[in-house]
Amino acid sequence: MTHTTTFNWTEQEVVNAAHVIANRIMIESKKLVEITDLTYVEGEGADFDLSYDGIPYEGGSYYVEANGDVINAALPEKPCYYTIKKGNLDILRY
Repeated sequence: MTHTTTFNWTEQEVVNAAHVIANRIMIESKKLVEITDLTYVEGEGADFDLSYDGIPYEGGSYYVEANGDVINAALPEKPCYYTIKKGNLDILRY
């Protein structure tokens, strides 16, 4: 988990972000995508993995920055896929 300032996101906000990402990948790929291994440490950070078509971790590994950016850690360029904001989830990239 990476953080530069205090991590202020709730576990539910992280879960919601993970669901949105999983659902978006599922719609685009027409494959089953599920959340696996979600870790949340209050005040510190969160991360999760996605299974893809029943294969654990094949959907990527993601972590949430203190600013709410959800980063795909599995890709070399570490793209930001989403940003959590209080009350919303902004889609930045898929």
